[in-house]
Amino acid sequence: MNEPITVTVDSLLQQLRETYAAATSKLDGECAALEQESAAIQTASDELKLLLPAKARQAERDADALLLAGKHEEAQAKRDEQQQAERAPAKMEQRRRDIAALIGQIEAEKEAQARRCFAEWYPRLRAALVAEQSAMCDALDAAWTGIVRFSGETGTGGIGGILKASMENDLTARDRGAERTLYGRLVDWFGGRR
Repeated sequence: MNEPITVTVDSLLQQLRETYAAATSKLDGECAALEQESAAIQTASDELKLLLPAKARQAERDADALLLAGKHEEAQAKRDEQQQAERAPAKMEQRRRDIAALIGQIEAEKEAQARRCFAEWYPRLRAALVAEQSAMCDALDAAWTGIVRFSGETGTGGIGGILKASMENDLTARDRGAERTLYGRLVDWFGGRR
């Protein structure tokens, strides 16, 4: 007996998810590490921005003390060090922009991977669905052939017999009663409106 189509579709959809997850797990790890680095840089930058004015005043006092002590080179080195510290937030922000660009590239690669996984997977889903449709048509054909054969074997096939004019069409869902919704879905899928 064939596996029910709902089980087949469910397992195929699960395979798609698993294939994509496996294909992108390394990318997810890279993205998470970059996001963590960016958050750490933001925290450090915020902290540095709070401290910079005080550090600038302290560096200026230290440089003045060194200058008064006749240590001109050391005073200049202290000022240079402070200027470098003042440029640090801009460098940190540039690194965060670089990280954001890298994350964008990773997201683009994940999207491309999703497309590749889907393109590889979709033919298997379609083949399963077409096979199920073929099996359904075969079952309808076999049922109708069996009914006609039974009517012939039992002598009930003539006028007034068990065969009715619309009986063959009646093997599928009807456009009335409880089956109306199913009938509409069948027409949508197989009636050429899609």
